Amino acid sequence: MRVYIALLFLILVACNKPASPRDYTKCTFAYDPANAKVKWTAYKFTERLGVHGTFDKVNLSGSREGMTVAAVFSGATFYAETISVNSGNAERDAKIRSAFFVTLKEGSQISGKIESFSGESATIFLRLGGVTKSVVAKVDATQLPDLKVSFPLDLNEFGAAPALEALNKVCSVLHRGKDGKSVVWPDISITISARLATNCLN
Repeated sequence: MRVYIALLFLILVACNKPASPRDYTKCTFAYDPANAKVKWTAYKFTERLGVHGTFDKVNLSGSREGMTVAAVFSGATFYAETISVNSGNAERDAKIRSAFFVTLKEGSQISGKIESFSGESATIFLRLGGVTKSVVAKVDATQLPDLKVSFPLDLNEFGAAPALEALNKVCSVLHRGKDGKSVVWPDISITISARLATNCLN
């Protein structure tokens, strides 16, 4: 009986042994548009309540297959169709399109180029509102093939203050917080998440 109990214990231990993390040093990676998402977070109220959304139509070109994230994305270009803005609220999305993006210069799209990668950061040339500026993004590639790129965006730096004011005007009541003030903040948080396609020899 003791022998059977010991064997059962060994079987359970073997079955519950955590899998070893995969070694990706012998893998190449490639961009997979089906597993990529651009998420934005805007802020309203004096207390800065986050409003989340995505762009459903984002196109990236010029990526390559490579053994590093830098090799895959360096030099790639992208654009997001602003008409595809999606906050999960159709009425709010219509106001964002008609009050903000229509008012914004070159408001039909947001475009850019991934200029370079360096360690845990990337330099992106971003074009918004007819203005092109360099932004530094934080890159988290510690859980490959999952990748996360994030950066803050100040709309005032892209000449978008009038468009933001127009949006706040049509959403004045909805942007009114506990203090009675109608506030929409000019800074936005951008997070790009992707699961890269892999081709591994091991």
